[in-house]
Amino acid sequence: MESEIQNLMKVTIWVLLSLTYTHHFTPKTPPGLPRLLLLLPVLLLFIILPLSFSSLHLRGISAFFLSWLANFKLLLLSFNSGPLSTNLSLLSFISSTALPIKIHKSQTPPPPKPPLFLSIKTLLLILIITLYRHRDSIPNWVLLSLYSLHVYSRWRSSSPPQRGPRAS
Repeated sequence: MESEIQNLMKVTIWVLLSLTYTHHFTPKTPPGLPRLLLLLPVLLLFIILPLSFSSLHLRGISAFFLSWLANFKLLLLSFNSGPLSTNLSLLSFISSTALPIKIHKSQTPPPPKPPLFLSIKTLLLILIITLYRHRDSIPNWVLLSLYSLHVYSRWRSSSPPQRGPRAS
């Protein structure tokens, strides 16, 4: 078990060093064949590193993350496509390369709904609740439409309307 922990630390250090090298030299190299040749040692290293584990679980997980996921992301980066970018910070670059995460750019929050919209929604809810009192004289298709509007409005009344026996 101690050898597996040592192997895990060695693999982690190699991955961090390799991705730091990649992050440092990738922006300075034009995309295409030159960048692919620059990344070729890292790609080969990521194929070999999982073989340092004797445990099936560690070997399988590291093979998935390094040999499959990271290598394909680096191949896409060599041709300037895919989820990786040359302008990411080092920590973001390492985590998005070696782990199955995607870095999202911060977006502005959606503007708040205007008060007019909320007042119309409130009036509609009051109208729907008032119409529930006359549900015996309302056709079924209209009543079902009112129910769907009530659910759509996402407002919850304190007690759901009680439905009595209905004359057909």
